[in-house]
Amino acid sequence: MRGPPGRRQDGPLTATSYPGTLSGTGQEQQTHMEVTQSWFVAKAAIALGPIIGFGTVDLIRWLLRRADWQRTSTAPRSEP
Repeated sequence: MRGPPGRRQDGPLTATSYPGTLSGTGQEQQTHMEVTQSWFVAKAAIALGPIIGFGTVDLIRWLLRRADWQRTSTAPRSEP
């Protein structure tokens, strides 16, 4: 199956062949997707950093409180 002379034959329909996508070679499009994905990962890490940090601090604080509670409840009491 050949197209008109001087015209490139159309390939299979893929997501990169829809209108509004980047023009260029497949390598250029792959590079753009990698850069976009890297930016998304960086932004997600920045956005989730405080949540993960505060959650870790709360967990450590809870564990320390629980350990202190167990330590004080098992310690012998001095009777006056």
